[in-house]
Amino acid sequence: MILMAIANFGLMTAQGESVSEAEMQLESIGIYSELRVFNQDRLRVDSLTDQTNIVEYISERALDELYERSEGGVYRFSVTPRWLPGSLTQASPEQILNLRLKSSIERYTVFEVAYLHRNRRQTVEIQLSVDIEREIPVASRRIMNGDVIEEGDFELRWISVPHDRGQLVSSENELIGKTIRRTLVPGQPVRHADVSSNLLIEAGDEVQLIFENNGIQIQISVEARQSGAQDEEISLYSHETRRRYQGVISGPGVAKWIRTI
Repeated sequence: MILMAIANFGLMTAQGESVSEAEMQLESIGIYSELRVFNQDRLRVDSLTDQTNIVEYISERALDELYERSEGGVYRFSVTPRWLPGSLTQASPEQILNLRLKSSIERYTVFEVAYLHRNRRQTVEIQLSVDIEREIPVASRRIMNGDVIEEGDFELRWISVPHDRGQLVSSENELIGKTIRRTLVPGQPVRHADVSSNLLIEAGDEVQLIFENNGIQIQISVEARQSGAQDEEISLYSHETRRRYQGVISGPGVAKWIRTI
C-alpha cells in the first residue's frame, strides 16, 4: 500500500500537481504521515552511514600516520575514536585535507585534523584510543626465581604493551645464560630488571654487611632476602638485631650498607 502511494506521489508531481496538493491527497487516505516517517528514517540511516564512513576513514588515516612514525615491523596498532567534534563527523572523506600525529604515541593519542567545513578550512584536535602490540619474548614455561635461562625457555608472541617504556626485553638473545630474578608464568614477558648476568648472592645466603662511617668499619652477618649481581641493591635481614637493611652487592657474599629499613 505504501509503495503504491509513493509511486502515485511521484506520478502526481510529475504531471504538474504541486507537492502540497499531492501531499493532501496522500494525507486524505492516511498514507502521507507514514511516507514522511519512512523518508525521515531513510535520512537517519544515510546520516549514520556517512558518520561511520568518516570515522573509518579517519581511523585508517591515523593508522597510516602511526606506522609511518614508528619503527617498521616492530609494532602493531589498532585505534578507536575517543572524541571527535560534531562538525567533523558530518564531513565526508573528500573534505579531509590532512591528518597528523600531534603528541607522542600513548594509550590516548592526540591527532590534528584539517578539513573543509562550509567551504572554510578548519583545524581541530581529536583523541584516539591506541592499542599497541609488540612481538617480544614471553616465557614458554614456568621459570622459577634463580633459574638460568636456556634456549627454548622463551618464545616470540605479539602482546599488548601500552605502557612499555623500553622496560621489556625485546630479543631472546639478550636472555640466554642470564638468571631470572623473579618467577615468570607461561606467556609473561620479562623486564630488564628481572634478569641478571651472574648472581653473586642468592636469597637465603649468609652475607657480610659492611657499615662504613668516618673511617670506622663495622661488619655483621645477615641473611639475603633477595638475589642479586654485582652493584645491585638487595634487601637483607639480621636475626641478631631483628632489623632489615638495604645494601649494594660489592662482591661474592658481601654487601655495603645503604640504609636501615
